[in-house]
Amino acid sequence: TVLFDRNFNQRVTADYKDRNWGLSSDATLDVGGYSLRLINSYRNWRSTQTDGDTIFTTVPLSSRQGGFTSKSHNHELQFISPKDELLGGRLDFVAGLYYFQEDYTIDERLQADAQFCNVLVPAGAQRTACNTSLAAGGGVNATDQDFSQSVESFAVYGQTTFKIAEPLSLTLGGRWSKDDKSASYVQKRAFPFAATLRAIENANLALKDDRFTWRASLNYKPNRDMLFFLNYSTGYKSGGFNSGAGAVALNQARIFNRETVKNYELGAKTTWLDGGLIANLTFYRMDIGGFQDRAFDGVSFLVRNAGSLRHQGFELDTTIQPSDNFTVNASLAYLDSKFTDYPGGAGLPGCAAGPAICAGLPNNGRTQDLKGKRLNYAPEFTGNFGATWTGDIGSSGLGWSLNGNVSLTSDSNNGGVNDANPQTAQDGYALVGARFAINGPDDRWNVALFGSNLTNQGYCSAQFYQVLDTAFGLRNGTFPGSTGVRCNVATPRTYGVSGTFRF
Repeated sequence: TVLFDRNFNQRVTADYKDRNWGLSSDATLDVGGYSLRLINSYRNWRSTQTDGDTIFTTVPLSSRQGGFTSKSHNHELQFISPKDELLGGRLDFVAGLYYFQEDYTIDERLQADAQFCNVLVPAGAQRTACNTSLAAGGGVNATDQDFSQSVESFAVYGQTTFKIAEPLSLTLGGRWSKDDKSASYVQKRAFPFAATLRAIENANLALKDDRFTWRASLNYKPNRDMLFFLNYSTGYKSGGFNSGAGAVALNQARIFNRETVKNYELGAKTTWLDGGLIANLTFYRMDIGGFQDRAFDGVSFLVRNAGSLRHQGFELDTTIQPSDNFTVNASLAYLDSKFTDYPGGAGLPGCAAGPAICAGLPNNGRTQDLKGKRLNYAPEFTGNFGATWTGDIGSSGLGWSLNGNVSLTSDSNNGGVNDANPQTAQDGYALVGARFAINGPDDRWNVALFGSNLTNQGYCSAQFYQVLDTAFGLRNGTFPGSTGVRCNVATPRTYGVSGTFRF
């Protein structure tokens, strides 16, 4: 109860300014029945942020000022075949070229605030010197990080669908992608006592990568109400750079490599009883290699390549409409998730300082083999059930609708680090919501009364370890996983009124 009382107990000082604008164009030219389509866009983003209490405490230790800029443009040229003309309507295709370019920068400055020295610097001469420097203004811009990155991405792709026979079709597609990235990372520390927050670092980074990915899909449609499909596809996510600052210099270890995936799907989309029942079922498996694992090291977030990860399961969704004004929908998803290879996974936080209880573990518990363990944010079961009832209000042209829904999520681990720590386990929960709306003629407008999480269910949407937990003495040597854990408390019971107007 205390955990979810939603009382706020940290210091907040914040300012946020954000500007984002862009241009886009989409033009199509007919060339002898074929279509030549050109898509262009440009985006310009600038943001400045002042964050108080970056360590999440009630005393003024450190605040942060950040600046971010991004300028990007992308262009795509497509060549599209006419529909139902090639080979008697049995063949169609699309082919294209894609180009993307972005320049991105980060400027981060940390401030050492009034109680920084008294809490984070050992008592004695060192703390005295720290407070003297702080009084003289040394805590202003205590650290300064500058990160700049340039990205160029190019791709060639094509996809074709061939109708083998009237109910059977085959789709084949392929894409070759090439990525070229370069970056500069510079971390300065003007306040020498801020070593617990930021390490001095200067690194020039470069990464070039390319990959061919492809897919094949076999679709069988015996009639307009039945579709059975079998898909195989491969995927690729390029590597990149860790731009987050930390207390340990990473240098060339800031580079993380590509992530690849092989995806298998078998399923059916079906309609029954003249549309009164819709039922869709998909079985799937994903084999992920070089999984880009995002972890929090106690000071900053880092991405590193894990070994291999497997996701498999099924998704079922149904819609039942016994009458024109009453609909019931339900869905259920099952996920079997586990690492098939991850020998260097993060150790439990209590082992980071090497307590005696971890001495018998491999690498003194600083790393662990996570093979067979489940990925975070991967509950075994999720589901949803809802019902909608609609009707007219006399002959006025007005209508009403009433919806109720329940969503279910089973137990999972939602910690910021994939380390199988039972401290960051989240029990399963159910959320109840409802909505009543009145609609105008032709749905031109509506007014609705809504509510979500009506039972005021308390749960953590995410959990992460307290920043600088070692400095605060929060790590417990009795149990190697024990440390201070922060809970991002999810949205409480919420209700309100909304209105929309379409024109």
